[in-house]
Amino acid sequence: MNQTRRKGAFPYPLAIPVALAVALAVLLLVAVSEIKTKKQSDPAELPALALLDAEADADPKEVERELKARRESQQAEMDASERESMRDELMSEIENAGDDVWSRFHDYAVLGDSRAVGFYYYRFLQSSRVFADGGDCIRDVKDHMDELRALDPSYIYLCYGLNDTGMGYWKTGEEYGVECREVLTLLKETFPEAEIVVSSILPATESAMYLNPVWRKIPAFSEAMREACEELNCAFADCAELADKYMDVYWESDGVHLNPDFYPYWAANLLLAQLAAEQAE
Repeated sequence: MNQTRRKGAFPYPLAIPVALAVALAVLLLVAVSEIKTKKQSDPAELPALALLDAEADADPKEVERELKARRESQQAEMDASERESMRDELMSEIENAGDDVWSRFHDYAVLGDSRAVGFYYYRFLQSSRVFADGGDCIRDVKDHMDELRALDPSYIYLCYGLNDTGMGYWKTGEEYGVECREVLTLLKETFPEAEIVVSSILPATESAMYLNPVWRKIPAFSEAMREACEELNCAFADCAELADKYMDVYWESDGVHLNPDFYPYWAANLLLAQLAAEQAE
């Protein structure tokens, strides 16, 4: 039976190619729409996608390095959040049951001055593992190397600084930093498997600094200690904020020594610095 072809209609042989072209165009539009939707709905991938779009003609190795740096930055932010959560949890435990923090110390040695004496004087830690005395400074670490070798501890905590600022051995923080580097290098070479944790120098009260202005050097000396730790990959426990937060349980009447109630908080800060260093390895 003959059929009259409508004017302007496609011949039958062209119908299939045209249909395929239309279908492909639709698929392409859908794919583009999905990509745009994904970019808008998935913020986590936006930086990487934007980078790839911007750097399409760049060296692939440079792009990969940039992506890696971004991933590491995101991981660092996550680690910081986790450490803050751990800090809050540990501090909460101390406030509810302060003695529990001491059970977390294992295979350790503590070295320090009269402030560190309190760790064994108040029977918080074993006296056989605390090498501290009134008047000691960081230079005295070298005098305890035999005891340290006998213990061969996994964790070494340094709690100096009160005397370091006033003994006259170092006039500036820069000079003190040189001594800190020498001591830390000695410990790392002698105990390569040990984690070394250094406390910042706990501050003194304003009245104490008025009577003895040498305590005003504490921030500069503590910063030099921090820089030495950073350079030699040792854990640094910054206690300035801690001392300010728990000021009501911090000082004895002389404005430089510590009440026993402060020691659990100090110990927890040392442990948190240790955990952060272990996570970073």
